[in-house]
Amino acid sequence: MQKTIALLVTTLLLGTCAFAEELILDGNEPVKKLQQVYHVYGDVNLLPTTRILYYKPRIVIKIVYPKIESATEDASIDSFNQAVTNLTTNIAADFRKQVADVKDVQASMSKSDLHNNITVDFDTSIINADEMPIISVRFSSQGYISGNAHPFHRYSVLNFDLANGQPIDLDDLFSFDSNYLEVLSEYSRSVLSRKLTDKQMLNEGTEPKPENFKNWNIKPYGLMITFDEAQVAPYVNGPQTVLIPFSAIKGILASDTPLADCLKHQKRCFRNKVLTGGFIDEAAVKSVNKTQSA
Repeated sequence: MQKTIALLVTTLLLGTCAFAEELILDGNEPVKKLQQVYHVYGDVNLLPTTRILYYKPRIVIKIVYPKIESATEDASIDSFNQAVTNLTTNIAADFRKQVADVKDVQASMSKSDLHNNITVDFDTSIINADEMPIISVRFSSQGYISGNAHPFHRYSVLNFDLANGQPIDLDDLFSFDSNYLEVLSEYSRSVLSRKLTDKQMLNEGTEPKPENFKNWNIKPYGLMITFDEAQVAPYVNGPQTVLIPFSAIKGILASDTPLADCLKHQKRCFRNKVLTGGFIDEAAVKSVNKTQSA
């Protein structure tokens, strides 16, 4: 009986997802709630953490972000957490600047009509979880600024290699002399042209420019590109996503890219992948893109 109980406890501790108590400080009384804990590897866990900020005039910023914790001191983990802090701080600062840009408009509005709110959430994909993994985070921002015609939705990404404690840039993945932007552009345009009717917006939004492919994430079966709203289609169509399979880019990947070893040993590398948030919901993107490109 004792062995059974011990085994059950061990299973719960090592499971991909558990729960812990989270303390949210929102400027008033601390609020406690249950939070999910995602096991990454060893004694390393990823915890969704909440931060709520208040500013004038009537600005509320809620940020839910990933924090990695370990009982062992690790410089790479510290670097990841600092990178997340820097990115989310910039999101909050940009939002406050946007509010400041319309201060003249809001000055004529009643206080009851002022609502400047933004909520930042995230989803993650973690691969190579047996060793020092690659962590790919996509931050989703949804906000509204009083005086504007409609809410906005934006994305920011962080792709991080825990093996060396450094963020991964898109061009880090590809050979120096490769035309990787052209490859990403052609593939994305081919997929999206099957469902989007505004070809001019589509062509402009998928031009092989770094700014058009700034929102990219590593998933177990390819690179997921997120196009912001009004980038490749009118605002009403919302953001668009395309999954570019590794088979489409394998020939132009750099030999020392963090993905090179994974693609050589896919069963080992992708066996213990960890997915959180919207990446689970968007798993169907792979099959949808494959069908549309056929």
